[in-house]
Amino acid sequence: MVFQWHGDTFSRLPEDAVCLSEGDARAHQALICKESVFGFQFHWESTRETIENLVNHCGDEMVPGDVVQSAEEILPHPEYILQCNERMDMFRAQLPKMWKARI
Repeated sequence: MVFQWHGDTFSRLPEDAVCLSEGDARAHQALICKESVFGFQFHWESTRETIENLVNHCGDEMVPGDVVQSAEEILPHPEYILQCNERMDMFRAQLPKMWKARI
């Protein structure tokens, strides 16, 4: 489970890019390009405060649909935020190892 807040996406991967993750909301959720550039279509850095601020200040963007949850569905799940933050930390912890392996 990841947090997304955008309507923008793309239909074609950049040249030399590989899709790492796909989802129902957007086809290309994560990608790597040229073995060193990462792109993400989700926000794993979110906190309850940032999500609450988005809901309070940009809630009009939450148009009901198949992949859009209401504020009532998003906010009561701190475990999703914790899970995303933990995975972000795991990814960031691997970056020095990945760079060192390339040298």
